[in-house]
Amino acid sequence: MNPLQFKKEDYDKLNLPESIEEFFSKEQYETMCDLEKLRFKNMRLNYQMMLRYGLPAQKPDFMKPNWGISKRAVKSSDSESDDDWRPRAKRKPAH
Repeated sequence: MNPLQFKKEDYDKLNLPESIEEFFSKEQYETMCDLEKLRFKNMRLNYQMMLRYGLPAQKPDFMKPNWGISKRAVKSSDSESDDDWRPRAKRKPAH
C-alpha cells in the first residue's frame, strides 16, 4: 500500500492504539497539557506506522520500560567538607 494514496479514513481502519496513558503515571498524565499529550500521541502513531510499512524505527523513549528512571548512581561522599576542593586553574585566552 502506498502511504501517499492513504486517506484519513484508511488510517482510521488500521485500528492503531492511540492512547498514551499506559506509559505515564496518573499524576504525570494529569499534569500534561493537551499539546504534550498530542505530541506523545503523534510520536506513538508515527512509530506504529513506520513499523507497519516495514521501516526501521526506534521506539520512542516514553514507550520503553523504565522510562524516566535515572540510571546514574549518585556519588556518595564520606565527608561533607570541601577541604579537599581546589578551583581549576584559569586558562589563558586563545588568540
